[in-house]
Amino acid sequence: MVYWCKGENNMEDTKGRILTAAAQLFEQQGYRSVSMRAIAAQLGISVGNLTYHFPHKQDIATALAEQELKTIILPEDATLAALDGYLRRMLISLVDHARMFDDPLLFEDLPGQQQENAARIHRLQQNLERLFTQLRQQERFRPELDGQTLQDVIDLIMFSHVGWQQRVSVSRQAADAAVDDMMRMQWLLLRPYLTEEGCAELEALAVK
Repeated sequence: MVYWCKGENNMEDTKGRILTAAAQLFEQQGYRSVSMRAIAAQLGISVGNLTYHFPHKQDIATALAEQELKTIILPEDATLAALDGYLRRMLISLVDHARMFDDPLLFEDLPGQQQENAARIHRLQQNLERLFTQLRQQERFRPELDGQTLQDVIDLIMFSHVGWQQRVSVSRQAADAAVDDMMRMQWLLLRPYLTEEGCAELEALAVK
């Protein structure tokens, strides 16, 4: 049995250990198949110790989702390379947590989590909107990529990520190829909205 003190630093360390162990189990077995008892056993602690930090399994899922969202960082400089990297990081996040987030209705089934998950998705959408707007102002995208058209394009990207993730192989090599293929399709969607300058920048990006 492992005993941890409950000082502030140790509590954060314990939470980190719990999240790491839970993420590993979720990826191996899927979120719905993992019990709180299994997570506690993986760590060598009691269920009571586990629930002291995370009263419910859904609290662990929420913490993992928030933790992952923090790794998808909005770039400071708006360039097509930055947009490419941001979209790619979103896809890689889905690959890295394929068994955790492979159920699109997961958070819909967790009481009280629908709004929190909707807020996380909204943050991603806002970041994309900011990037597209800045790139349009820099004349990388055409003026018509604005208003409802921009919202429709962003929604289409977000919806496509959910469907795409359902068919991604858990093989790392296959997943890398799937990400590249999805990036190609996303740029196929965006290319008609690029200006001449944007097309030139995209072509230069493709050569790298």
